[in-house]
Amino acid sequence: MTPTELLKSSKILDSHIKHNLLAQNEKLEHIIHSQNQDESINTTLGKIEIVIKKTIESSNFTQKHQQLQQVSHLCLLAKELLEKQNINELLNIIEQIDYLNKLLAVYTEIYQGLDLIFTAEHEIDLIEKFNKYILGYENFATIIEKGQFLTFDICRAIEMAVNAGLRIELEERNKEENISIPNFLKTAARLKRTLISTLWYLDKIKEDEKIEGYKNGKELAPYLKHMGRTPEEQLQKNQGAMKLVRSWLDEKVSPEESKKRSLHFELFKQIVDNERPPGHKLYSEE
Repeated sequence: MTPTELLKSSKILDSHIKHNLLAQNEKLEHIIHSQNQDESINTTLGKIEIVIKKTIESSNFTQKHQQLQQVSHLCLLAKELLEKQNINELLNIIEQIDYLNKLLAVYTEIYQGLDLIFTAEHEIDLIEKFNKYILGYENFATIIEKGQFLTFDICRAIEMAVNAGLRIELEERNKEENISIPNFLKTAARLKRTLISTLWYLDKIKEDEKIEGYKNGKELAPYLKHMGRTPEEQLQKNQGAMKLVRSWLDEKVSPEESKKRSLHFELFKQIVDNERPPGHKLYSEE
């Protein structure tokens, strides 16, 4: 079942995009009826208007991102036709078409991300499900990292979707039956890294107050409870771990227990190195 936060975030993103596409269509309609340009240009702009309208009316994320890709191709065609006219009065229209095309690139990525995430919800195979989550959330990470055409609605909705993804990852990782699935832990770790990096980008946007109203809260705080803001605070937070290590050093262990722990440590080293890329292994020789 799709988590409530994912549904809510998708509705926010879809509603925001629809509103902006509607505004862009109104501008196109004004250009078509108020400018005296070549009929081929008006025909192409009219096609853009029609496909945008279909995108607004569609409820299918796959159709939406495919339609926006179609609009992008039409924008390039319209720009080419306008530039051939070589008329200064048309420069403003070219700028508007350029703006629309750049906006569409962001919205296409959003719809592609939503499409992958919601498709993942219907996957029975857990590895395949997580791989689709990764691809979908990577789209969101790219959008936030680039920082183009971001608004409060987009950032807040992606933040909600990421938090839902973290909950899904944690829930599945805590199920004993999933631990034995080949490559599950590795795939789950990849998903978590993607989600955390997206929250990091969002947190940076808040710190820099780049978007009006999107500030304050520290979204990484729940996942970095043991990180201090100063060396002194870090030392204080380390006291519990230091006490635990000290108790381990003072502990007397039987030969049997020592052998068992040694085997566990070997397994731990394998898990750590499996998660690290070539050239960055900690324990094994490459």
